[in-house]
Amino acid sequence: MRAFITAFIMVSMVPGSTAISAIAFNLRGGLNGSYVPGLVLAIALFALIRFVAERVTDPTTAQPVDVPYSPAAVAGALRFALPVAFVSWAGLSLFLSLVPSYLANALHATNPAVGAGPVLASQLASLPPRPNPGA
Repeated sequence: MRAFITAFIMVSMVPGSTAISAIAFNLRGGLNGSYVPGLVLAIALFALIRFVAERVTDPTTAQPVDVPYSPAAVAGALRFALPVAFVSWAGLSLFLSLVPSYLANALHATNPAVGAGPVLASQLASLPPRPNPGA
C-alpha cells in the first residue's frame, strides 16, 4: 500500500497531470471522473515498480552499498546546478529588494519604511523559536 501511495504522489507531481485532470473534468467527467487519469497513471506506475532494480546490499551490514559518482559526473551536475542556484538566488534577492518599494507605492506612502515593515515582520515571523534551556 505504501508503494501505491508513493506512486500516486509521484503521478500528482508529473508535469501536465493537472492539465489531464482538467481535460477529464471538462469532458463531463465531473469531479470524480477527473481523478480517473491520475488513478490509471498511479496503477501503471505501481505495476512498473517491480522492474526497478534493487540496490545492492552489503551482506555483512545488510545496508545498501553506496557507489560513489565519478568526478566527471559530479562536475557535470555542478556545472548545471551552480548557475541555476545563482540565478534563483539573484531573482529572489531582486524580488525581496523591490517588495518594500512596491508595498509603499501600493499604499501611497512616501516613506519606504512603510513597505519594509511587513517584510521585516514576515522575516522575523519565519525565525524558529528560541529553545528554552530551563524546560
